[in-house]
Amino acid sequence: MTVTPNTKRILIKANPRQPKPIRLDILEASTHLPGKSTQLLVGLLLLVTVFIPAFLLLFGALPFWEFLRQREDVQRSMAGINAAVVGVLGAALYDPVWTSAIHARSDFALALAAFGLLLYSRRSPVLVVALTALAAWLLAT
Repeated sequence: MTVTPNTKRILIKANPRQPKPIRLDILEASTHLPGKSTQLLVGLLLLVTVFIPAFLLLFGALPFWEFLRQREDVQRSMAGINAAVVGVLGAALYDPVWTSAIHARSDFALALAAFGLLLYSRRSPVLVVALTALAAWLLAT
């Protein structure tokens, strides 16, 4: 495994708030370790370093959660945070997913049918994904 400039750029973009040298130093050090399981271990370590700040915040606020939940200002803040998360998820759905997958009316109809199966018929998401993949394959042939 070599550390290319592209790999560094991906790591920096993955979590810009995480200190950059930590992730890059771990990755560069891993290139000198023997064995094929090194990549998996380094990947898991990098994954942990990305999520540690969120878990520390969660565990720090957990003892005070009931008190915080009852305050109106905290409720309004959480509503705003939830709205921001929904906005980010909507943008993430549009840019890589929608622009690369929906090219024709048939693609839109298939996506709408899959959404309807999930929302109204309450089918299993695994079943909906399998049916959608099958239908997309049939549309492509």
